[in-house]
This record gives sequence, C-alpha cells and structure tokens, in this order.
Amino acid sequence: MRTIPMFLTLWRRMKPVVVLVSCLVVLGATATAEAQGIANSFTELRLLVRPGDTVSVTNTTGGEVTGKIAELSPSALALMVEGHRQDLREVDVTAIRQRRTDSLQNGAFIGLCIGAGYGGAAVLTWPNPETRWALTVIAVGGGMFH
Repeated sequence: MRTIPMFLTLWRRMKPVVVLVSCLVVLGATATAEAQGIANSFTELRLLVRPGDTVSVTNTTGGEVTGKIAELSPSALALMVEGHRQDLREVDVTAIRQRRTDSLQNGAFIGLCIGAGYGGAAVLTWPNPETRWALTVIAVGGGMFH
C-alpha cells in the first residue's frame, strides 16, 4: 500500500517538468510560416491574382511599374497605370509582386489564447502555492512588455 503515496509524491515533484517538456514539444512541433504561393508563369499567376488587384511588375531591363490588373491571359498581362493601359508579354516580365495586408488582430488573439493556456497551466502546476502570485505577475508582465 506504500506504492500510491510514493507515486503521488513523485508526481508532485515531476509535474512541473512534465508540463515544461510538454510545452517544449508543442512549441517544437509548430509549422513554419511560408509566403503565399509563387507563380512560375502567367497561367499559374491567374490562380493567385484577379483583375482589379494592384501589382508591381519588374521587366527584363530592371524597370518597375505598379498598376491594377486589367486583363491576364496565359501569355500577356494588361495593367492600368495612371489611367493608361500597358500591355506586357510574359517573356518581358521577370517578377510580379503583390502586397497583401493582413489584420494583426487574429494573430494577437491566437497568441493571447496560447499564452493564457500555458500561463494557466504553469500557475496551476507551480509546486509552491505561496509563490504562485509571482509566477502570475511574471507571466502577465512578460506578455505585456515582450
């Protein structure tokens, strides 16, 4: 019958280590962020942009022009630049960039939820109940000032 109290004592000592290792495993298993799709041809580009989108086009001489897509075919791109239509052939284009904006609110909310979860788990498994408040202050302060 001495096995159960000994197991509980061991669990109480090891719980913070188990939580820490679990957190590290989860953080290590996260996916890396990658850029949006890259097109190698105008045919592939048609899947990523549509007429009306603003793009910056670099030609083979290094010149850059920014405008709205008027038309896109497998071999040509028509841009509206300052009210004038400019037709570009695929062979004359070396790069096309499109700036896409994204609200930071969704990332901030996800980070808040993950941080609250990890912080809550750390506070609940902290071995010394008298010093849990210090861990809470450190977690909140670290989240606010990081």
